Amino acid sequence: MRIENLPLFPLRVVLFPGMMLPLHIFEDRYRQMIHDCLADDPRFGVALITEGNEVGGPAKVCDVGAIARIINVGKYPGGEMDIMCVGLQRFRILDFHTDKPYLCATVETFADAAESLNDLDDRVGAVRELLRSYLDRRQMTGDNVADLPQEAEALSYVPGVLDLPLDEKQQLLETDSTTTRLERIIRLLQHELGLMDQLGPTRPMQGYRRISPN
Repeated sequence: MRIENLPLFPLRVVLFPGMMLPLHIFEDRYRQMIHDCLADDPRFGVALITEGNEVGGPAKVCDVGAIARIINVGKYPGGEMDIMCVGLQRFRILDFHTDKPYLCATVETFADAAESLNDLDDRVGAVRELLRSYLDRRQMTGDNVADLPQEAEALSYVPGVLDLPLDEKQQLLETDSTTTRLERIIRLLQHELGLMDQLGPTRPMQGYRRISPN
């Protein structure tokens, strides 16, 4: 665990460790935030909005989010930017700061509790099998999804490829047990595959790739 201060980006997205997050930056406050990050520390916090909007006024956010690290920046003549980020550690928000044009927070990172590898192996195999079936039916092999992780914790962070409500994803992000997350994903995948058997794989796919208007 580590306590630190970070700029905070309220978004209608749940960022998981290892997840790629593309963003288009055009609001003055967030252009300033990204400029400050690039000048000092290329990381900021991402938290799911519970009340308010991404663009315009203030927004309330969930207490748990994830750190994003900027890995690529494309700048436009007018000052707008396209950035690509990757999710790092999860955090809990301890306090908010409003002394800058953008929101900042004191956060404490956290990790899963230690668990028996024997308990995880069976669940890892089940998730990988179900997820491949899910992706095959959605024809999501190839460039959209990289090879599935072998390691249990990393595998438990792949619900970003699932067409799930944001509150479901947020619950998975907040869970501090790899086993519990994997068990939850197994149930969710079984439910999704059952719906596909009835309705066909016709519902829209969210995936990891997203452009946010902020």
